[in-house]
Amino acid sequence: MGYTDELKNRMKCEGCDKPSMNMDLFGFYWPLKNQQTIVGATYNVWGEGGLVIGGQWSASTMHFIQSSIGEGPFLRADVGYGFFIAVYDDNDEIFEGMEKSGLSILYGLGYALPVGAGGTRILFNVNVARRPGIDGKEEYWDGWNWRNKTITGSVKSLNITVGALF
Repeated sequence: MGYTDELKNRMKCEGCDKPSMNMDLFGFYWPLKNQQTIVGATYNVWGEGGLVIGGQWSASTMHFIQSSIGEGPFLRADVGYGFFIAVYDDNDEIFEGMEKSGLSILYGLGYALPVGAGGTRILFNVNVARRPGIDGKEEYWDGWNWRNKTITGSVKSLNITVGALF
């Protein structure tokens, strides 16, 4: 996971090296007549070590480059609505009222391998995603006065995933 500088500073984590995850909880796809492309919808969740947790509802497509659906290399693109469910700083304080939602994108490439006699395929993907972060104001004491600081940020990620296509 990668964060804008403001978001990284707010979370007081340089590098944020906690374990992260990205997973499609479910997706439904339908084939196009060309028998190389599937289109559908998916729900993707992501998070990092309890600091950041979010989701993305997306329209999704996979195009298999050299052969029919479920065989060989493919390209994937998702566009949808992403949001934070929770964001915590190092003191386990939630960034209340700063959650941001909006346009999210995920794109990548992968390789599909047939498994067994049915239509089941194992998918190996490398994806890049950009999702909303936080947007809000924080009040703080500078030693002399109360001040407001605008905090914004988005989340970028590089994911390596393994999935299945039935």
